[in-house]
Amino acid sequence: ARRPRPWYLLEIAAVLAGIFIITNLGVDQLIASRFPPHVNQETDYIYLSRLSSDTPQAWIEAYNWAKATVTDPALQGKTKIQDFTDDQIRHFLYAEHIITNTNIRFEHLKTDLGGDNRNQNLNLNLQNQTAYLKLTQTISQDNIKAIYDQARFFYNLIPSDQVYRYYDRSLNSPLID
Repeated sequence: ARRPRPWYLLEIAAVLAGIFIITNLGVDQLIASRFPPHVNQETDYIYLSRLSSDTPQAWIEAYNWAKATVTDPALQGKTKIQDFTDDQIRHFLYAEHIITNTNIRFEHLKTDLGGDNRNQNLNLNLQNQTAYLKLTQTISQDNIKAIYDQARFFYNLIPSDQVYRYYDRSLNSPLID
């Protein structure tokens, strides 16, 4: 006669399979590629610019949006806040945050890959190397600085006591970074 298998073995296997799937799923990559966040019918590029190094393509996409925003030829030469619509002002604010996030990503990756932290997880180091290579092949840090200066110019046109009235979303991460 055949002995029935204990249920606890099936439960243990299911739990181990669940843990394996969750740890190898790449949630940030899934968000960036399949389910990008939207706020008010717009892609939330600030959120994409803060994802992990699993998603350098999302960082690049966010940076390209920010660059296009601050270098729009129709906006050049305007020097008064009254020259811009509320949406344009909001986009300048977001562009400044995105460009800042992109620069921070560059600096963190350079630091992480510079050998200062020798006890790093090997997988994280490989992931960071891949992210850094993708960023450096697409964006130069000199370019980031120039675009940041343009974004900062627009940002500085806004009276400091009015900056937060233009935001239509929280700038805080929904999860711990």
